[in-house]
Amino acid sequence: MSFKRDIRLLKLLPRDINAKLKWIPACQIIHTGLDSHPEFVALSYVWGDAKDSRVILVEKHRVRVTKNLYEAMMALRPLKEPILIWIDALCINQADEEEKSWQVGLMAEIYRHAFQTHAWLGPADESSDSVMDYLNALGAKAEACCMDDHLFPVASMKSLFTRPWWGRVWVLQEITVPKNAEFVCGTKKITRSRCSVA
Repeated sequence: MSFKRDIRLLKLLPRDINAKLKWIPACQIIHTGLDSHPEFVALSYVWGDAKDSRVILVEKHRVRVTKNLYEAMMALRPLKEPILIWIDALCINQADEEEKSWQVGLMAEIYRHAFQTHAWLGPADESSDSVMDYLNALGAKAEACCMDDHLFPVASMKSLFTRPWWGRVWVLQEITVPKNAEFVCGTKKITRSRCSVA
């Protein structure tokens, strides 16, 4: 990439594209520029332990990614139509220090241009589905301006809000800059607007 507003996006292929790929996320690289206003989603996540990796396919080449990124890609794979997604570990050439430098400088703009940002909190655990359902329901009620006195599942909420994603330096930029962002935990999703309505 040479022009300083050029970016790479990934076309994340549907899970039913090939039965052999049931457990391997597959994607293709798309070269574009922010000035072209591509419609894409962005991923905000914790990289995780580099020693704990899994295999994905990028342009039919086997590429190792952290377990956490693998799990996010598995959860976000579409059922039918591919999606365009920006993932820093794959869309920025991590071996090129010069590219990393100017791409990091573009990150706020990348997240701002994203149609939506998925904040990957991690796979579901024994309580996260109920917390995500509760937050979605609570957010819906708040949006409708009819809050009531539900008891909060405090211990489960504490468990969800102390996951590693919340401790990242880039969280504020990645989740507040985009026009449209959502949190993803396992198979459950909740929009940022539902979390921020008070």
